[in-house]
Amino acid sequence: MSRVRSTKSRSVKYSILIAVFALALTGCNTLPVDSSGNHSARSSSSLVTYLYPNGESPPGLTEEIPQLTVPVRIGIAFVPGQGGSGVVSDNVKRKLLRKVKKSFRHHAVVQEIRILPVHALRSQGGFRELRRLASRYNVDLIALVSHNQIRAIRHNALSVSYITIVGALILPGNSHDVSTFIDTAVFDVSSGKLLFHAAGKDRVSRQTSALALAQKNRLISRYSIRKATADMITSLNTELTKFRTRIRSGSHEADVRYRRHYKGSRVRSAASADQEYFNRHSGQRRHSRQSRQARKSRRSGRYNQKDDIFGESDGNR
Repeated sequence: MSRVRSTKSRSVKYSILIAVFALALTGCNTLPVDSSGNHSARSSSSLVTYLYPNGESPPGLTEEIPQLTVPVRIGIAFVPGQGGSGVVSDNVKRKLLRKVKKSFRHHAVVQEIRILPVHALRSQGGFRELRRLASRYNVDLIALVSHNQIRAIRHNALSVSYITIVGALILPGNSHDVSTFIDTAVFDVSSGKLLFHAAGKDRVSRQTSALALAQKNRLISRYSIRKATADMITSLNTELTKFRTRIRSGSHEADVRYRRHYKGSRVRSAASADQEYFNRHSGQRRHSRQSRQARKSRRSGRYNQKDDIFGESDGNR
């Protein structure tokens, strides 16, 4: 009788373990499966599709020069996605936009940075929608953030151990490959011209067991997004500095004007900067020369005063 009970208890334990294992593996079904049995998914938002919908071609080069009023007001928005799994959730997008905002904050030519709502941009809105949003949120430039991520899970040589429960729970028989691309393009809303853009990329490869496979892949994907965003932020600061340098050197990419009572660092041309440098240093040299002459005249004045005193005292004697 005791043997029968022990056998039943073991069978119940095994049934529970198998049920838990089956539930853990159901996460794999959240990713599409190709013909070879591998799991793959893609999440993307196309900047070109948003700006030029319905197969429209980008306009040709024009002679119009953007008019930038410094300090500028920048709006930051996320380009609408084209489908795919929702690993780039609204919360992830907000965090990414906050990082982009932080990268603009320490530049003196930027007056205000506004994060537009995640769903402010509609699919295939184009420049007409950008101008509407710029008027609504009172911004001069709009930075559009887009992404492209490809995720794949394939079975490696250790996956043969999945015929046992222990092997599926412990051995890393799945290989995760995640490639992420993040791009930020800054446009002048009035002219519709691209001022500069910055891109960041990352690729992650990991090996995990079959337990909670989809959840692990989601964590790896978000880690790759953070790495690609950090790479993009570094490039964004570099590109903004290069853009200011080109404007200072006399480039005709933009016509810079200044707001009233602006006291920040002005974007000057190279000629005016050199002239200011010459005036400042020539003025310092002139001031130092005048100071030396004044000290010399004061010393000579003291010597003449002593001579007068001695001469006057000799006369009194």
